[in-house]
Amino acid sequence: MVTKQALLKENALLRKRLFIMTNIRASAFSSVQEKEEAVKEFLERYPEFTFYEVCPVIKLNKGTYFHYINDKVPKKQNIIKDETLLPEIKRIFVDSGGVYGHRKILAVLRQEGFKTSEAKISSLMKKLGLQAPKGKKARKAPEPGKNVFLHNFLGRNFVQSAPNKAWVSDFMEIRIGGAKFYLCVILDLFARFVVGWRVAPKRSASLALGTFKDAFESRGEPSGLLFHSDQGAEYTSYEFRSTLRALGIKQSFSNPGVPYDNAVMESFYSVLRREEINRNSPEYGNYKGVKEHLARYFEFYNHRRVHKALGYRTPNAVEIEFFEAKKG
Repeated sequence: MVTKQALLKENALLRKRLFIMTNIRASAFSSVQEKEEAVKEFLERYPEFTFYEVCPVIKLNKGTYFHYINDKVPKKQNIIKDETLLPEIKRIFVDSGGVYGHRKILAVLRQEGFKTSEAKISSLMKKLGLQAPKGKKARKAPEPGKNVFLHNFLGRNFVQSAPNKAWVSDFMEIRIGGAKFYLCVILDLFARFVVGWRVAPKRSASLALGTFKDAFESRGEPSGLLFHSDQGAEYTSYEFRSTLRALGIKQSFSNPGVPYDNAVMESFYSVLRREEINRNSPEYGNYKGVKEHLARYFEFYNHRRVHKALGYRTPNAVEIEFFEAKKG
């Protein structure tokens, strides 16, 4: 779901790129030396731009330009690196909505061509006064219980080889003042992609089923799908189970009282609460505000938030790589 704010941001970026292409004296086909000199000259004429905005337009590696500038400035190398890294760290932190810690920022910097370390990023973040929200320390998962009246076909097999093989789902309660709202989310285990979500004033089988139908249609009605959840009344209802059965979807359930059987959803909701709800819920105001904020977060989560479990890539990037490799 692409928001109006995201479209405006994308349009602003396109206008910037067009201005750079029109006014810089180099192109993607110029030599590296010509590109370096052109970027330096452009930044002197237009100081409102930064080199990390200019370099990608002419396909110059930002790390290459970083070292080019360092070689030309008569300062100690550690001072040069710190001065260059500080605005980059702040940019990445702000772009993440203030949720990236030093490891994710390091991963993004390395993807952009910078060579640095965890200790350096951590130190510079402290210097800038930047701190990502912290979650609770994970506990060791106990063994699954034996008292099961519905089958757990997933069996904590949270690593899948392709999209649309296994989805997981759960509910979360969100309080706004004296009001309660209920969020239902469905994740595809392959890339932890949010394939469907809905929020409503009432927790019900209809909310679970509506969320599932959204996901099922948006993903092209996949076959051979396994759907895993807890044994809540919403997922064990006749309406929900008969619909999945009619669609040929195998349903799997966590053991009673064992949240580790749906650990990916537990982890996702922990991240959602830490990065979005705990930080922004005072701004929600009403039901409409809840939906608007969640829509922005899920767009960020799928398309811009890098994940450690995915090799510091986004869910969308992982899925694109899979389908491109399949075509090739």
